[in-house]
Amino acid sequence: MPFSFGFFVFLFLYVFQPFNIYESTHGAFITCIGYGLITTVISLINTSALGIILSRQTQESFKIKHSLLISIWFLLTIAIANWAYSIYLIPSKEVDDSIFTHLFYTLSVGAFPMTIGVYISERRLNKVNNDKANKVNIDIKNQPLDYKDTFLEFNSEITDDNLHINSKDLICIKSDGNYCEFYFYKNKLIKRKVLRYTMKMVTEIVKNNIKIVRTHRSFFVNIDKVIKVSGTARNISLHIANIDFTIPISRANEQIVTNTISHYHNK
Repeated sequence: MPFSFGFFVFLFLYVFQPFNIYESTHGAFITCIGYGLITTVISLINTSALGIILSRQTQESFKIKHSLLISIWFLLTIAIANWAYSIYLIPSKEVDDSIFTHLFYTLSVGAFPMTIGVYISERRLNKVNNDKANKVNIDIKNQPLDYKDTFLEFNSEITDDNLHINSKDLICIKSDGNYCEFYFYKNKLIKRKVLRYTMKMVTEIVKNNIKIVRTHRSFFVNIDKVIKVSGTARNISLHIANIDFTIPISRANEQIVTNTISHYHNK
């Protein structure tokens, strides 16, 4: 992608020759090649450096603001390199020496390829996660294995409120700070109950039940209730019948969740 960006910048500048490039003392062609090479080299450096810096960044903690900051960083570093290139390598009385002018030029030319790059990246991630989801969906269609159900007791330490149910009736558990929302079946109807309960406490109660797995820092789910898996560029999600929200799978838990579902439906 850095090479594609660099080639686009060269081609755009050479064809349209904006910003008085034709006034360069080294000629428009050489000048445009220089800007293209700068875009390629800086993009490669940034991509390599950010790959190392963000290697431990979890998918669920990577927000839109992070993508925006990365885009701003790319544009700023390329603009600085273009500014230095204009001053020291292609001196011309027509070239504006202002860093802000070069930032504007970089933004004007770079907005289009960066938008295309984001689109391509989103498409690629969407395909990867869709392929993973489709593979798990094939397993879900198989008859599940027969595992022994257990009796679960969720007793709040602060109040006398509690929930005692058979594991086969539990649908999912959603965390909200020091409280948890429990979704379960009672008399064939979906019920919701909120207890003052932490995910650490939930982990201790369900740790020996193979069907109840943690999919995300805020979710446990009974895989027996999963009817479908879907994938987007952001993550893979689980769908449960008659529940109006999907349950996300974090990158850290993705392999164990998908393996558990596949194992549960295959001998």
